[in-house]
Amino acid sequence: MTRPGEVGAVRAGGWALVLAAILFIAVFSYLAASFDYPDVLDRPAAEVLPRLIALGTTGRAVWSLYALVPLLLVPAGVGVSTALRGAAPGAARTGGAFAVISSRVSSGSWRCFAT
Repeated sequence: MTRPGEVGAVRAGGWALVLAAILFIAVFSYLAASFDYPDVLDRPAAEVLPRLIALGTTGRAVWSLYALVPLLLVPAGVGVSTALRGAAPGAARTGGAFAVISSRVSSGSWRCFAT
């Protein structure tokens, strides 16, 4: 890993992991404080859905962000793949594969969530 593009990819992957962790903590904290998440999921829908609607536009924006945070695993996987390409090609391919899988799973979850 000596080319500037490779260093940039690895750094971008690292920053994506840092950002994903911060966003996850922020979103989860907001939902825990305002919606009693995740305990609210054990309650009946007749109780949960009105509380979900009461979150308003901000709540929907937070839920949307929560659904999109896993997409930050894509640049992280690319960074891992780039960093390990020369030293551990098998691990590099695995990192790349996880990047693709995480984007597909996240996109699939988002489609189900949006309907």
